[in-house]
Amino acid sequence: MYLLHRILKRLFAPVIEGEIDRIVERRTAERLEIFDATVRLLERRTAELTEENHRLRRQLEELRGTGAFASSAGNLASNGLEGTLEACFERVQQRLDQMEMEIMTRLQLIRNRIDGIESGIGARLEKISMQLEQVQAEMRRTQEKLHDELDAIFDWMDELPEDSEEEEGEVSFKRPKTLH
Repeated sequence: MYLLHRILKRLFAPVIEGEIDRIVERRTAERLEIFDATVRLLERRTAELTEENHRLRRQLEELRGTGAFASSAGNLASNGLEGTLEACFERVQQRLDQMEMEIMTRLQLIRNRIDGIESGIGARLEKISMQLEQVQAEMRRTQEKLHDELDAIFDWMDELPEDSEEEEGEVSFKRPKTLH
């Protein structure tokens, strides 16, 4: 039974290796697809936020430069609203700057996360590669042992007495010492 197990293990080892390779490739491809989709989504969202930031900045500059504010500056000053309007513009400018900083911070966090994912995938692939090498080494050792055991069996069979009509049924089936 042990010998049969070893023979079957040897026969199916290439199939198992191929299956492991296929699973690793499929998993890696799936994770890279998810990773790429996430990166594309984040890049698109960053571009949208950046465009919104630029649009708001242009509107702010247009509001500051319009003649409507210049012509009514005396009216605003007399009502005390000029300072309030300028403070509002300043708050909008600060909010735009803050949004831009948040976008840049998020983008940096995303880049750091991407780097972490890439290094994690690399480490996993390296670990799988080492495991495959260990499996291959075990298979080589198993193959060598199998060859040794088969040689021992054939040697043992060569030592058996020739069958003759007189000695039929009296063959000793002792195990050779090299078999376990």
